[in-house]
Amino acid sequence: MTIFLILCQEVLYMNLSNEYFLQLETWIKFSSVCLAVILPFTTRLTLSEVVWPRHVATAAILLSWLEMMFLLSRFPRWGYYVLMFGKVSTKVLKILLTFAFLLIGFALSFMIQFHCQKPFESPWAALVKTIVMMTSEFDYGDLVEETDPKVFVKSLLVVRVIILMFVIFTAIVLMNLMVGVAVNDLQNLEVVGNVRRLAKQVELIGILENLHNGSRFDSILPYWLKNVLQRKKCRSKFVIRPNETKSKNYKALPSHIREALFEKAQCRRK
Repeated sequence: MTIFLILCQEVLYMNLSNEYFLQLETWIKFSSVCLAVILPFTTRLTLSEVVWPRHVATAAILLSWLEMMFLLSRFPRWGYYVLMFGKVSTKVLKILLTFAFLLIGFALSFMIQFHCQKPFESPWAALVKTIVMMTSEFDYGDLVEETDPKVFVKSLLVVRVIILMFVIFTAIVLMNLMVGVAVNDLQNLEVVGNVRRLAKQVELIGILENLHNGSRFDSILPYWLKNVLQRKKCRSKFVIRPNETKSKNYKALPSHIREALFEKAQCRRK
């Protein structure tokens, strides 16, 4: 029943918004719903080695909570931080993709030098371990120590040189580059975050208005609920005065909006 209601909601959104499928939030929502639908069927698999229910449940839970984070971006108090998080994440991913060949080169070098032993037993495992090592989790003592000295005695110098180059080029240079690029324009990020938050709120209000004024919505609503909605009236006049700082209208607006309104009123008087 819940999935049916969610699908009905998505169908209404698709009819009201032309750019609905161009948003990342849409695909995350669809993916979480599809995985939730598939999950009961995966539990019927009787093979002992099949772990698909656990994988599907893990992905569905993660995507659902990511969707919750996107929903928070529409709230005035928390939306700014969520949208800033998305902007910084985009910049970090661009830097990682730019220097992906450097990371792959170090990962393959470690895999060859350590003779495909743990934690470099495969290219994928070596790449994951290399990215983790970027966060200063080197485990240098565990990597260099070897119970059989005959294996690494001839290549120990090469291993240490590669690790030293990795520390300089990735753990120091690349990590500082990512941090610097991500936060160097903090003021601009704040402005962009506020603008995107307001755009999300306007988009939500527009969808609700189109939904309320649509003929399909009127045919679904009961008669008594239509009368309640029609009786609700929006305030067409909003009065604030500079000397009434404790009034409800004065506190309802942010300080920068109040100052802009007062300046505009003074300019009109002149």
